Amino acid sequence: MKQVMMVKFDSPKWRKVDEYKVANPFVDVGFRQVKDVVDLRVFDLLNISRINNNRAEEMLLCIYHLLQPDRRIDEGIYNDEIDQYFSYREWKKKHQPLSGVTVREILTTEDLNEGAFI
Repeated sequence: MKQVMMVKFDSPKWRKVDEYKVANPFVDVGFRQVKDVVDLRVFDLLNISRINNNRAEEMLLCIYHLLQPDRRIDEGIYNDEIDQYFSYREWKKKHQPLSGVTVREILTTEDLNEGAFI
């Protein structure tokens, strides 16, 4: 995981997961690598100038795909082959107050699947 956090937004490894160039607005405001984004509080991510909610969600998906290159569980859930339930309510109870939750805490949550955070 540590190596993934050091991936730079201009690297070939990043370009594999960022086909729509989601990182460009982040680079424009000073972010250079994945670590820069995952260390942010979610509240701060959503309040960066020129980064709207859709752009933040797309960035989370790209980082998730970088962290989870084998997404068979996501594909199985999407195709109704696997029934996996993620309890957001229980997660929220464990992470009170939510104002301090970082992007890293969300993306490294056990049992998280793509559908649970978008």
